Amino acid sequence: MKKSKIIIGIILLITLYALMIIDHRSQINARNTPREAPPISDQAQRNRDLATERREILAAINQLNQPNRPSQLLSRENMLYDAEYMLAILRADFTYFGIAYRQAGVCIYAIEAELLAAIASAPARMNAVQFRRLLHDYFVSQIRFAHLAVIEPNQRAATNPAFIMPLNERISFESVIPGIAAYMNIANFLIAEHLRDEANRAIADFYASIADYEHLIIDFRGIPGGHLDWAIENFISPFMQDDFEDISFSFMANWESPADFLRRDGVSRLSAQTPNDILPIGELLRRYYLPALNPDDKRLFSYGFKNTNQIYAREIYGFDGKIWFLIGGGASATTLAAGLVQDMELGTLVGRPTLGFTGSARHRIPLPHSRLVLTFDAIHMTDRHGRSQEYGISPHIFADDPLAYVLAKIELLNH
Repeated sequence: MKKSKIIIGIILLITLYALMIIDHRSQINARNTPREAPPISDQAQRNRDLATERREILAAINQLNQPNRPSQLLSRENMLYDAEYMLAILRADFTYFGIAYRQAGVCIYAIEAELLAAIASAPARMNAVQFRRLLHDYFVSQIRFAHLAVIEPNQRAATNPAFIMPLNERISFESVIPGIAAYMNIANFLIAEHLRDEANRAIADFYASIADYEHLIIDFRGIPGGHLDWAIENFISPFMQDDFEDISFSFMANWESPADFLRRDGVSRLSAQTPNDILPIGELLRRYYLPALNPDDKRLFSYGFKNTNQIYAREIYGFDGKIWFLIGGGASATTLAAGLVQDMELGTLVGRPTLGFTGSARHRIPLPHSRLVLTFDAIHMTDRHGRSQEYGISPHIFADDPLAYVLAKIELLNH
């Protein structure tokens, strides 16, 4: 009996010692095992994901310093990676898919699938030029908004032929009814800095030569866009009687802080803005009443700011006649210029609606393997009421042949 008690006591001591060892190891494991992160909001998770994408983007930008070899072939895996990378960036920061759906019936998810399927069925190896064509045909060409493009690494506006278009191709002047009606046609608002003085002098001389005319016809039709400041300086300010304050609003997606945004390489610096001017979307909407802001678009915005552009009158040519602006098909800066004409009641718009305007300041994001550069507008702009300018400007008078209409009207007024 005594021997049994001793054995039981030994077993209890061994069991107690074993339990102490297990508890000690559990404490060590608990200290070495990362604690489960507390649940985070969807927005916080999105910010983390976007921060990761931002680091990947910066790494890709560094690749631009390496020489690009056009003859180098991309594997199908390389192309799929670049395409998925591009789509991830657009899903995070492209705020125009709502416009694409409303205007062209384009569903981003459908064309994503088509693009990836096209790459999967394409030749196993392609060069960057062939890959760029595939991206354009199956994706970029279907969006058609916000200057979305995939371009070569060294391509800039200066490589656009319109940027250095000769004066005789950029602007034409004509006295269509001598002594009564003059006509001016503009091919493009995109103009290199070193060509501006020559163009400005030619326009000023033309205005001076028609000071006694009764009618001036300015043709904005088909202008794809360009520099709004140059358009204002030459085709709007000269006919203003009073200064005008143009107000609009800009919005951006939530993928980096406003301060980082303003410092971004490849994004036009907004000299009038500081990080303090850029407000969280909720605060901006509390401060400003924007009844026309589209709810579907608003969900994509995280920051925004108010733009105030003071336009000064330059009535130096003494033209007191009637001004007719012909519009139709023009986009971007052409829509903004036509809108200013309408807002300031500078003249009569005749023709067809313009094609609209989306945003400004470009993102330039290299794709890691092909080194092609994805570009698109970083800022989504609206008018002073929050109304998207996707629909363009409608004319005062609709006409399929606006020049013929205006000339017939002038003939009628002079008889």
